[in-house]
Amino acid sequence: MGICVILYFKHGKQIFVKFRYIFIALAVVIVVLLLFTLKQLQVYNRLLCWWGALRMVYQRPLIGVGLGGFETAYARYKLTGLNSLYPYNYFLQLAAEMGVVGLGAFLWFLFMVGKHIKFLSKRSKLSSFEIGVLGSIVAILFHNLTDYNLCIPANAILFWVFLGLLITGPGFLESSRKGGNSAVPRQRLGKINKLLLTGAITFSILGVGVGITRLSLANRHYQLGKHLFEIRNIENLVKTEREDLEKAEFEYGRAIELDSLNSWYHHGLAGVYLARYWREGYSSYLDEAIIELREAVERMPYYGPFYANLSYVYELKKDYKKAIFYMESAIACDRQNGDYRQRISELAGRMQTRIDVENN
Repeated sequence: MGICVILYFKHGKQIFVKFRYIFIALAVVIVVLLLFTLKQLQVYNRLLCWWGALRMVYQRPLIGVGLGGFETAYARYKLTGLNSLYPYNYFLQLAAEMGVVGLGAFLWFLFMVGKHIKFLSKRSKLSSFEIGVLGSIVAILFHNLTDYNLCIPANAILFWVFLGLLITGPGFLESSRKGGNSAVPRQRLGKINKLLLTGAITFSILGVGVGITRLSLANRHYQLGKHLFEIRNIENLVKTEREDLEKAEFEYGRAIELDSLNSWYHHGLAGVYLARYWREGYSSYLDEAIIELREAVERMPYYGPFYANLSYVYELKKDYKKAIFYMESAIACDRQNGDYRQRISELAGRMQTRIDVENN
């Protein structure tokens, strides 16, 4: 694509007419290669990442999950067990993290740059250097349809430097060597462009403000719930008043509604369900605790205590197989923890005792 742009600005569209059969043959070869590439497992995994990113955009269309939050949020939207740092599409990543507002602002900026380049090319023919820079920019953008190289600082810096060199206009290099200024006049923003720019800035500020407010309110509810109830020991589970547990459940629930991506909020609510099980004896509270602890584990997959607590709940349900599995996951997160190893030995012994009793 970058080469096509270079050829267009260097020789005009006549070159595509003159050598149309060559370009058609190249297009057919590229399509055939793409069809063969689709059979590879890596392509299938990237398509799954795209679908997960689209689900993210669908759930949070306006302001997204937050800049740099794709990796954390992807655990909730992924279709398989495969985790990913990026969706392998920079434009999808912008939409997922900053919403359609952020993506729209970026695309609008690129549109305005293209419009400015078209204006400059009409005034005077672009130099070979500028055509090469333009082709490089198009190639980078085209590559980002299937990759994330603009998330890499070195590539991002190069991209913006290329844009800066390009929009200065024809004759910039020559005038800079002579110590003069560019002869290209500055363009003023029209009413529509001013309106679009004002709208983009307003939406961005509102988005950031709403996001910060939601996070602050979520943390406030979490702290209130934590003040009412927090797991410390078994006595704490039993002695907590029922009224306090109900209030804590409400506060933790509100925190999750405002920020469902925070593992600690789910962990706090799981503790409330566990305490209600100890007080009231209903096994359904254990199921609720398992759901919340699984949510916490998905969002912080490398934190051992979450796995250990999940193992403890399964032990209460007498499901020793799953209890051992999650305790092994806790050990994988913290191999130096001797308590985890002791617990897994106890669980293995209890499971064997239960098997012996059932056989007899």
